[in-house]
Amino acid sequence: MSRTRQTSKTAQIPQIPPPSVSGPMQFDDFRLHPWSDQMKDEEVNKYDYVAFDKPEVKNYKKHDGTQLTRLRIPVRSTTGPRNTMILGYLPLPSRYLPHWKQLCYTIVYHKCLHDSLKLLEREGGYRYARSCARSASTILKYNIYCRGKIIE
Repeated sequence: MSRTRQTSKTAQIPQIPPPSVSGPMQFDDFRLHPWSDQMKDEEVNKYDYVAFDKPEVKNYKKHDGTQLTRLRIPVRSTTGPRNTMILGYLPLPSRYLPHWKQLCYTIVYHKCLHDSLKLLEREGGYRYARSCARSASTILKYNIYCRGKIIE
């Protein structure tokens, strides 16, 4: 049996015994922990949203000399003049276009839903507007995260 020196890194890692497979599994300790991940109202309003224009068909040359046809989506900033603020292009396989459009529409929908619910909350028109706005901001943050992972 070898002895290891405990450092601050090894001391922080708890030693978990391997699960027992000989008997029935016990789920007494199983519980879901509360989890919250939402955007604050300031984050929703200050987030730098970008606009995606109509996809263009673009042919790319591969190293072996063959052509690869992909869609190229122009990405524009929403803070400056529309014609001068191209940030870049997003290459996208054509089979992913319907899913990409749905994701973009979902982000716009939940942004508008959040704004409408916050307005309704300020006017005092709906009792659960604050809770609904928080739920909409959570879905909005998740969809923005998914779009960001695609762009990376």
